[in-house]
Amino acid sequence: MLLFKGRLGFKQYIKTKRARFGIKLFQLCTKSGIFWDFLIYSGDMTKELEMDGAFLIMECIPITLIEPYVNKGF
Repeated sequence: MLLFKGRLGFKQYIKTKRARFGIKLFQLCTKSGIFWDFLIYSGDMTKELEMDGAFLIMECIPITLIEPYVNKGF
């Protein structure tokens, strides 16, 4: 969750977080903390995710982030 207090159509509200209003990000990082890729949650993500019907939406997020790096030697 990235703190953001401005106006956006896809701003999220999570009352249990310290930064209650913000932008929800899904990040792909290595074990050592190197940042590789990210997705911004903007509501209905079925068009952005590579869904084949076998997985739930929350399972498709890491699959979509990892897809460019599969079988590349990383």
